[in-house]
Amino acid sequence: MSTLELILSAVSTVLTASNVVEIFYIRATRKRMQAEASEKSDAVLYKRIAYLDERVSKLEELACFDKDCKYRK
Repeated sequence: MSTLELILSAVSTVLTASNVVEIFYIRATRKRMQAEASEKSDAVLYKRIAYLDERVSKLEELACFDKDCKYRK
């Protein structure tokens, strides 16, 4: 493996790890917002939750992650 391939592989691994961390952070935020929205019946919070769902979906695609947290290679 060439040096460039090693560097690209390392960068890819770091980006994937970063996406996975963001996915877990967003999911935790979503749970908190869901509880708050249920209490208040707040339409704005429900829109934000929908945005978070879209963001997680995109990040899962970028991280090559599926719903069972397995890589799809």
